[in-house]
Amino acid sequence: ASGNAAQVGGAIIAPPLETAKMAMTCLTVLPIAILYPFLQRFFVKGIIVGSVKG
Repeated sequence: ASGNAAQVGGAIIAPPLETAKMAMTCLTVLPIAILYPFLQRFFVKGIIVGSVKG
């Protein structure tokens, strides 16, 4: 059995792959979501500077 499987009453129960994928997605997105409000002004400034010609 895999490392994530648990044995309950003789049956091996493994968590669904979607659970692991969702956990990894949340752990990846969470730091970005926390930092974005503090860094938003730099993104907006960069967009404005890039759109101005000459």
